Amino acid sequence: TRTRSVLAAPRYGGVACGPLKETQKCPAVNCLLGVWGAWSSCNGSTTATSVRTRSVLVPATYGGIACGATTETQPCPGIDCKLSAWSAWGACVKGNQTRVRTVEVAPTGNGAKCGSKTETKSCDPVDCVMNPPSPWAACNPRTGTKTRKITVKTFPLYGGKACPATTESAPCDPVNCVVSDWTAWSVCAFGKQYRTRCATRQPAYGGTACPKLQEVQGCCVLAGTVELWSPFFKIN
Repeated sequence: TRTRSVLAAPRYGGVACGPLKETQKCPAVNCLLGVWGAWSSCNGSTTATSVRTRSVLVPATYGGIACGATTETQPCPGIDCKLSAWSAWGACVKGNQTRVRTVEVAPTGNGAKCGSKTETKSCDPVDCVMNPPSPWAACNPRTGTKTRKITVKTFPLYGGKACPATTESAPCDPVNCVVSDWTAWSVCAFGKQYRTRCATRQPAYGGTACPKLQEVQGCCVLAGTVELWSPFFKIN
C-alpha cells in the first residue's frame, strides 16, 4: 500500500483529485526449512520407530510454496526376543504337566516378539507295574493245577497299560515214578530166581510211569545142593 496527500484542493471547477491510496499484492514468499536433525535413538524405544525433525526458518506467505513435513519416522532395526531353554516338565496335576521358560533379552523396536513362556501337555502314560510273583502254591490234586499270586506295585495312570490278572494258574509239574534199588536175587527155587524193587513215588500229572517192579530169571541147582522146600499146600 502506498498513499499521497493533496497539496492543493481543486477549486472553481478544477480537476478533482485522484486516489490518495494505492494497493498491490505482496510478492509471494516461499517456505524455507532448516536441515534435518539426527535420527532419535531406538534404545529403550517403545514405539518401534526413530524420528527426526527440522524447523521452519521462513513460513510461506502471500501464496508462496507451503512448507513440507517437519517430522520423519523410520522403523527401528530392533532387537529380537531371546528366551531361555525350557525347564523340565513339572509334576502331574489333574492329568497335566507344565514347563516354563524366561525372557533373557526383551525385544525392542521391530524385533521379534517373545513366544509363549508356558507350555502344557497331558501327563505321560504310566503303565502298570507288578511285583515279582509269589512262589507257586502246592499242586491241587483235584484240579491238577497250581496257582500263584502277583500283587500290583504301581497302578496305571493317564491311559497307561492296564494290570494283568493278579492270579496265575498252570498245570502241575509232572511227577515221575521213583523206584528203589533192586533186591538181591532170591535163592533158586524150582529153576527160577526173583528180584524186586518198590515204587517209592507214584507217577502223577503226566509223569513217567513206573518200570517193572519184578524180574525173573532161570537158574540151576548146583551139584551137591538141594533145592529149597516148596511152600506147604493147605489141605482142606
